[in-house]
Amino acid sequence: MWYVVGASYSRYFPDRERPMNTWSSSDRGLIDLIKAVMESGHKIIDEKKTHTYKLRFWNGHLQSALFNRGCTPGKESRVFPKNVGKAHVSHFIRGFFDAHVSVSEGGDPIIKQIQIYYNLPFLIELHEQLIQAGAVRDRSPPEKSPLGYRSAEDVAGIHRFLYRDLDYIHRSGLYLPSKKERFGM
Repeated sequence: MWYVVGASYSRYFPDRERPMNTWSSSDRGLIDLIKAVMESGHKIIDEKKTHTYKLRFWNGHLQSALFNRGCTPGKESRVFPKNVGKAHVSHFIRGFFDAHVSVSEGGDPIIKQIQIYYNLPFLIELHEQLIQAGAVRDRSPPEKSPLGYRSAEDVAGIHRFLYRDLDYIHRSGLYLPSKKERFGM
């Protein structure tokens, strides 16, 4: 569930007035994965004009559970969840990365780099979690969005952290192969 919560921090849009749950993304694979984990029989909406896919359904219990884990209305107010344990933090962060973060190439010499745009309190805690996990060496907290990692060591460390239990990840299917491949590792 923590993988889906992580993805939901970026792609979940709850209705403020009723228990309607909506996930939206241009990545059909992500929406398919969320649908499978939720064991939803609901049809995925293909909005051709906006090139987005949506999964939408009513469920008050699910909405309440996501609110309790920090997926409240308004992404700008979402803070890193305090109740995710060490055993699950990599799943939460991998879900968030799969839904929101891209690894790109840039610089001279060309290296992989990561930029994460989100609200500052979330980014500060995300950075702290990556430090605690030994994934990144840069200890200075972000002062504004985006949070960036441009050293080969940090990008490789994040990759190792996100995919550290690859056997389980493959068995559960809780990742997007296309995102993992972007690391080129």
